[in-house]
Amino acid sequence: MAYSQQYERTEYDDCEYGSTYCNEQQFPKYNDYSTQGSYGRQRIPQGQIVRVCCKANPDYALGVRDGKVMLVYYNPSDPTQQWVKDETWSNRVRDEVGHPAFCLVNKATGQALRHAPAACREVLLSEYEAGSFDESVMWSESEDMGYGYRTVRMANNIGLNLDAFQADRKHGGVREGTHAVLWKWNKQENQLWKLSPCY
Repeated sequence: MAYSQQYERTEYDDCEYGSTYCNEQQFPKYNDYSTQGSYGRQRIPQGQIVRVCCKANPDYALGVRDGKVMLVYYNPSDPTQQWVKDETWSNRVRDEVGHPAFCLVNKATGQALRHAPAACREVLLSEYEAGSFDESVMWSESEDMGYGYRTVRMANNIGLNLDAFQADRKHGGVREGTHAVLWKWNKQENQLWKLSPCY
């Protein structure tokens, strides 16, 4: 049976941070492949390199633009859209239903995908030191919920899921620059993800 989380649907319009935070002006669109800063000093951990795509539109993948995590049109040659799935802690750290924890480290920046500070906030990037325990960069996946898609959630709080912000059908789906946030489970495709190997 597919894994299911029981939460009442929370509409984006009812974001606890109100229209000021959720206004589109807070989420500018990015159309280039640039990343700011020099990341050559970061050491990339060992692990499978994956693309992270959303069921709402698998033509887009999770990437980094100007230090922010967002969905961008997939380009297999773009290292900012490639993530190392570091499972170093998977045998020792598990979520509350027993699923193993992992970290996602961006191949271009060497930074790890970090939990947002609260629901309806953007996920972050932070410096990553392989082998150093930091629960704020640990994620887990649900069981397969169809066609290889799963929820990706905080390993220490599976009630908050990775969410393509306002990318459900009601709000028009995924766009270039759609931001990634944390959100309670609302049974929509913009909260289902597939981590596929990059070759």
